[in-house]
Amino acid sequence: MQYSVVHSGASSARKPVSFSPLFFLLTPLSRRANISVTDVLMPKPSSPQDLLPLTPPVFHILLALEDEERHGYGIMLDVARQTGDALQLGPGTLYGCLKRMLGARLVEESDERPDPTLDDQRRRYYRMTPLGRRALRAEAQRLAGAVNAAKARHLFDRPKAGVTEGA
Repeated sequence: MQYSVVHSGASSARKPVSFSPLFFLLTPLSRRANISVTDVLMPKPSSPQDLLPLTPPVFHILLALEDEERHGYGIMLDVARQTGDALQLGPGTLYGCLKRMLGARLVEESDERPDPTLDDQRRRYYRMTPLGRRALRAEAQRLAGAVNAAKARHLFDRPKAGVTEGA
C-alpha cells in the first residue's frame, strides 16, 4: 500500500512512501496522509525486547501503572514522586506517550471507574497490559545491567583526594 507524505521546506513535493506491514501509524490515514509530529512508526512488538530501550517517560509511566490504574493527572503526580521531581511530565508529553503506548499495546484504557460521586466522568483511566508489564521488567533488568557495569568501573565511588572533577 502506498501513501503520499508532504514534506515541508523549499522543495515541498509529494513522494510515495511505502510502509511495511511490520509497522503501523498511530493516526489513522485518510485519502491524503496527515502525519502529525506525535506520529511514530513503531514496530509491532513480538517480544518486549523489540521495544527496548524505553524512553524515560515511557518507563516511568509504566512504573506508575504497575500497581494500579491511574488517570493522566495521577500518572503525572506519581512520575514526579518516583523521580524526586527530576522528571515532571507535561500534558503534551504524557498524552503523546500514552497515545504511542496504546498503539504499541503497552497500556489500555480501563472501563472501570471509581465511585462516580468521587470522580469526574471525563477522566480516562489507564492500565498496563501483560506486554507492558513484560516490557517494564525487561527495561528494569536492562537498566540494572547498566548500573552494575557502572559500579564495576567504580563510577559510584567517591573521587580520590587531590583529584578534581572534570580533570
